[in-house]
Amino acid sequence: MSLFTRVIGVLFFMFVLFPCFVFAESSVVINEMLIHPSTDNKEWVEFYTDGSTDLKTYWIDDDTDFVSDSGSSAKKQITTIVQGADSRHLVVELSSMFNNDEDSVSLFSPEGVLLDQYHYTNDPGEEVSLGRTPDGSSGFALLMTATRGSANSLPKPPDTPTPEPTSKPTKTPTETKSPTNTPTESSSSLKPTISLSEDLDARTGSTRKVGSIGARPTSILGMSTKSAEKKQTQKRNTEVLVKGMTRSVTPLVAVSFGGLFLLSCGILLYVKKKGLWNK
Repeated sequence: MSLFTRVIGVLFFMFVLFPCFVFAESSVVINEMLIHPSTDNKEWVEFYTDGSTDLKTYWIDDDTDFVSDSGSSAKKQITTIVQGADSRHLVVELSSMFNNDEDSVSLFSPEGVLLDQYHYTNDPGEEVSLGRTPDGSSGFALLMTATRGSANSLPKPPDTPTPEPTSKPTKTPTETKSPTNTPTESSSSLKPTISLSEDLDARTGSTRKVGSIGARPTSILGMSTKSAEKKQTQKRNTEVLVKGMTRSVTPLVAVSFGGLFLLSCGILLYVKKKGLWNK
């Protein structure tokens, strides 16, 4: 085997079978960004690297045109780097470079080669960061918490829209009346009652109250106690009134017959005295 063939075999072994040992410019990616800071705070961009890349002299811009800055903010060279929790998380702070609603975050090599870029079209919200999750992955998402200089948090769950209530006519519930049991008086609890009726006094010609004592009547089937009581009272009052009238009429009849008798006797005496009887 010639020397040329051996060199080719070694190069193939290194670059094909062990590509992870070869680091290129793509080993640096934009990992997280905060483009809408709160008042008095700054924008920042976090980079995820292989741990050995020095980002000084790299460029950051808000468009993909390295040469022209027409219609956009001027590109800035990264001169100050803030290291995060480890050497793989590097942060650069910026002052009012990106728009909140729509813009691009672009990273250029010192020679002006575009290494990484992300374009957003909506305002993520104040102090809400956009980032890859997990670190260095392909997709960006809104993160639950901003993790400047450290491993990114999980994606923020999407907001669930609250359904708007629809107005529908509702029926007013009708109150259900509970049946009420009318307490009935047992026969053992009946008390004697006294009913009064008017009686004509034959001697004085005035009326007087006549009372009758008796027990309350037992209610007949289909008739309430009060109705039976009322009918019984009316019956008793009628009886008392009839008896009173009978007692009152009897003396009047006797007086009338006595008067007629006396009148007849007077007439006879008068006729006899005048002698009219013999004529």
